[in-house]
Order: sequence, then C-alpha cells, then structure tokens
Amino acid sequence: ATTVQVGEGSAASLIMTLNGQALPVEDGLPTLTMRAGTALTQSLAIRVLNNQGAGLANRGLSVDLEAGESCAEFAEAGVTDESGTITFGQGNLAITAGGNVGTCVYRLAHGATTANARLRIVQIPGPPVIATLTAAEVRSLTNTPQSPNEWTDDTSVLVTLQARDANNLAPEGLRMWLNVSNCHVSARAFELDENGYGTAVYTAQLPDRAYS
Repeated sequence: ATTVQVGEGSAASLIMTLNGQALPVEDGLPTLTMRAGTALTQSLAIRVLNNQGAGLANRGLSVDLEAGESCAEFAEAGVTDESGTITFGQGNLAITAGGNVGTCVYRLAHGATTANARLRIVQIPGPPVIATLTAAEVRSLTNTPQSPNEWTDDTSVLVTLQARDANNLAPEGLRMWLNVSNCHVSARAFELDENGYGTAVYTAQLPDRAYS
C-alpha cells in the first residue's frame, strides 16, 4: 500500500471582503471609506489562501502604511483562524481612523510570499460634535397657533445650521435632524453640504411662547 500525504500548501494569495462583498475599487486599489476619528463598524475579512484557493490557518499578517499621514491604525492582527481569515471591524479586531481627512495606502502581507495586497483607506470628516444655528436677522415674529401656509419673510425668519466634527471639519453628506420647541419649522431633516451647512429652515412662533 502506498500512503500519500497531502500538505496544505504554501500561501499564494490574499483576498479582502467587506461585509462579505468585494471592496469597491478606486484608483486601482480596493478602497475602504471611514469617517475621521471613528472605529470601523463594518466587517473587513482578510483571507490567506493557497494555490487552490483554500484558506490557511495560523498564518500571520503584517499591515504596513505605505502612504498617507494621520492614518487609520490597525489592531495587532495575530494569526488566521481555521478558515484562513483575520477579521477587523465591530466585535473583532479594531481599525480606528486617524483624526484628519486624506487618503492612506497600506500593504497587507503574509511574510515574503505572494500572499499580499494593498488597501486604500479614504478618511472623510467625522460625525458632527458642534452645531451652530444662525438667524438671518433678530426680530419679533407674529404668534401663530399653526405653521404658516406660506413661509415668507413676513411670517418667519431664515435660520441656517452649520456643523463641524471634532477637528473642525465639515461632515459633508451626513443627515441631521432639528429638534425644536415653541416654534414651527419648514423642515426638520436635511443633508449637510460640502461646507457643513444644512438646508435653510424658516421658523415661526407658537402663541405666547418665546422663539427658540
């Protein structure tokens, strides 16, 4: 009888998925977008594979920054699990974005093998921590029990909201809600523009209450 022992093979490639799907490719690299100063809440899985595409357990992974400043930090990766996977994100190893905007490029590799890949992380402004409401003018408004049929300068005052993140950056694209009391507003939800401004809202007083 002949006994044939088949080994698991050597590391040949490295693949990455985000929540089980391929990462979007930008500038020729798989790309992950994170808000500055926040931890990754999605699941980034990195697998070390052999020539046949099977996962390799107990393989180490290095993560080296190749380009960028104030970039995201990866927790120590350790070694792959039984499926050949190391997972970053909520409930797993942490990735925490740096405190500023910019683009960072990393090289992920299992030793000096062909199992390596580059990952591009784009850091955009973080969640708002400062919000400022500014009225176009300060004046008395006519008390109205119901919101006006028409939002005009005669019945209301134009108010704009500007938001900033912890680094005084404008968190473009975030949706914000305006909670108010003792007044009417034409819109409670809006999306911040590139300067961190929300769509202007008009306000009008309720009876016998002060504007707020």
